[in-house]
Amino acid sequence: MIDCLKKEECTGCKMCADICPKGAISFETDEQGFWYPKVDGKLCIHCGLCKKKCPSLKDIKLNDRQPEVYSAWSKNDKVRISSTSGGAFWEIAEKFFDNGGVVVGSRYGKDWKSAEHIIAKSKKELLQIKGSKYFQSDTAGIYNKVKKELDAGKEVLFCGTPCQVAAIKSFLGKEYENLYCMDFICRSINSPKAFKAYINELELSYKSKVVEVHLKNKEKGWQSLASQVRFENGKESIKDKNEDWWVKGFIFNDLYTRESCYNCRYKVLPRVNSDITIGDFWGITEFHKKMDHELGVSAVIIHSSKGQKSFEEIENNIQFIESDVEKIKAWNSCLN
Repeated sequence: MIDCLKKEECTGCKMCADICPKGAISFETDEQGFWYPKVDGKLCIHCGLCKKKCPSLKDIKLNDRQPEVYSAWSKNDKVRISSTSGGAFWEIAEKFFDNGGVVVGSRYGKDWKSAEHIIAKSKKELLQIKGSKYFQSDTAGIYNKVKKELDAGKEVLFCGTPCQVAAIKSFLGKEYENLYCMDFICRSINSPKAFKAYINELELSYKSKVVEVHLKNKEKGWQSLASQVRFENGKESIKDKNEDWWVKGFIFNDLYTRESCYNCRYKVLPRVNSDITIGDFWGITEFHKKMDHELGVSAVIIHSSKGQKSFEEIENNIQFIESDVEKIKAWNSCLN
């Protein structure tokens, strides 16, 4: 049964519960705030699907396609400034949405202390997905919902961590022409419990409920890694990477990292399951010193023909530079 997984193996993708035909799998949260599967022996029929489908227990088949790497940013300054990086996600997702598809990604919970994966079917929901969350998103039930959209003929852009993308691919068990997968350069998954404690502390300090969180706010520049938190009483907290304990603990000390992230199986290039990888292109300053870096620059890595198609559809909406071989090697070294 799947609850025999070691902590260093389980990524918390929650796919095993979606695949279980008897609903025998639930999740318990440990003292660090991470969830792990628990099997109800009375409901389990020992079909073995949970272990068979678990991406952590599968061999990884390497992709031999050489990825194409771009630095990119939205021509729309409002999109670029409000995005975590250069706005590449928004431009791809919005085009996808305008073409009649749906977009799957992570949004904050109503109290701004948690995150969950949803299927965005409106511009309002797409706005909720925009921006990095920097802690683990709850994906319970999302795999069955995505399959229903795919089987109905909808084009689906699934966005998540590399391990979450591996989970949806394993859950489906076959290729869908209408499924596009996007992951991001993932430093690690942080504890939802730690993030909740961070927001609770701010609410106590400002004596008000949080009404909006914007991590990596660019008021002090993209590279400030500033956190912006707004409160019901009209007050606001903006602290950069040197002031904010949540950012300092994550970026500089790895204090809230899930154990499986220290043994990540998905930190490979080219990616195995994703069509596109996006992220911060921090190394761009080495190659283009005159570029305006403070508004944010996205790294876009194309792994498949589907990814190339999606990128070509937004070429009129972005500025981009295709990196040469030496730049690709230099930037790729940042992932290893």
